[in-house]
Amino acid sequence: MADYSITMYMPSDGDYIAEHMREMDVFECQAVGYPTPLKAIKGSVEASAEAWTFCYKTMPLCVFGHVPDDCGGAVFWLLGTDDVRRHKREFMRHSKIVKARMMEKYKYLTNVVCMDNKESVRWLKWLGAEFQEETAMLMGRPFSRFYMERSDG
Repeated sequence: MADYSITMYMPSDGDYIAEHMREMDVFECQAVGYPTPLKAIKGSVEASAEAWTFCYKTMPLCVFGHVPDDCGGAVFWLLGTDDVRRHKREFMRHSKIVKARMMEKYKYLTNVVCMDNKESVRWLKWLGAEFQEETAMLMGRPFSRFYMERSDG
């Protein structure tokens, strides 16, 4: 457990993640208009209120952040490497912690995901995401908006 950490994002983390990014994350970045993984990371970090890196020892596994909207919610994003799979248990545990912290700040979290990205869809469902039934086709694949709402009761 002590080998895992969530740290404030550093540009060197983005360089590493971009170089080793999961194939489906690369596709999703391109589908929403980022020509390269590094531009996707830099653009996402610049737009975010906060961005972090989830690491195993000193190796970045993924970067993530949130971009507040004007309605009390935020766009939540995460871009990772294939190494996330090798550290699934701790990634899942830390994901729950991160989600809980963000839900203290926001009424909801949202974004879009390629429905062919089965790992990400499973992970989002595990975190409690609900998906819109309507899909949009981007670069020939179906994308859907997901939501995670805070329960205030």
